[in-house]
Parts: sequence; C-alpha cells; structure tokens
Amino acid sequence: MTTTNTLSGCAASPRRGGLLNQLALLAAALRQDFRRRLADRERHRAFRNLADLDDRTLEDIGLRRTHIGAAANLPLEINSSLAIRQMAADRRAAGQRMRRR
Repeated sequence: MTTTNTLSGCAASPRRGGLLNQLALLAAALRQDFRRRLADRERHRAFRNLADLDDRTLEDIGLRRTHIGAAANLPLEINSSLAIRQMAADRRAAGQRMRRR
C-alpha cells in the first residue's frame, strides 16, 4: 500500500510518511525550545540591568544589591524576575516581623 506524500506529492509508504511527520514534530519542538531559550536569555539580560541602578533606587523598590547578584546567578531556566520578587517579599515580611516586636 502506498500513499501520496503531501509534502512532495510523490508516492511514499505509510512508514515514510510517519517518519516525515516525526521529523516535522521534532523540528517544531526544536523551534519552540529555541524561542523559549531566546526569551529566557532576553529576560535575564533585562533583569541584569537592575545592577546599573544605585543603592537608593534599589532600596526604594525593596531590593538590595545582594538580591540582584543572587538572582543573576540563577540558571536561565529559572525566572530571575520571579525569584527577586520573592526575595523582596521575604525581606519586607521580615522587616514587618521585626517592627512588631
């Protein structure tokens, strides 16, 4: 049994069509992974711009320079923005606990 391959219009066995489908799926997955990694790198680069801010500005937004250094060294798979947001929230919570005492 042969089928017509929609990509080239020639006769191909079902097994070959399956291989082409698998290759197409693999290519799509690779493109998606590449785009995700590119977006991760761009987000990480933008995040590192925080290091250019002075200490007073960082303090105004609830951060310390050590937070930026710690978050900047995280792997690209981890969203540094979310990590630093959590660090700032933890710092604010600790400050509120200290004021209650």
